[in-house]
Amino acid sequence: AWTGIPYAQPPVGKLRFVAPKPAQKWSGILNATGESPKCFQPSFGRGTRSEDCLYLSVSRPKNGMKKMPVIVHVHGGGFQVGFMGPRENSDFLMDEDIVLVQIQYRLNGFGF
Repeated sequence: AWTGIPYAQPPVGKLRFVAPKPAQKWSGILNATGESPKCFQPSFGRGTRSEDCLYLSVSRPKNGMKKMPVIVHVHGGGFQVGFMGPRENSDFLMDEDIVLVQIQYRLNGFGF
C-alpha cells in the first residue's frame, strides 16, 4: 500500500478557507509509506490531526500487475468526522483483484 500521497497543497495560511489547489510536484521518489495526519475533527479515533491532511492512499494485491477495477472509498461521517481507514482495514480486499483508493478531506468549518 502507498499512503500519504498528497492530492492538494496543504490548506494552511492563505489557502485555509479556499478551494484546494493542486499538489505541487516533488522531485525524486515520494516516500509513501507512513501514516498521514487526520483532518481536524471532534475526538474520533486515534492519531495525529492537522490542517495539512489532504492525502490519499492506494492499495493493491501484492502480485497485482494486470489491469484491475478501482474502488474509490470516500469515508462517511456527515462531513463532521472520519478519515482514511488504516491499512489493516483494506487487507481483506487485497485477496481480490482490485485497486483501493481512499481519500481524506477537510471536515466541519475547515471544509463544509
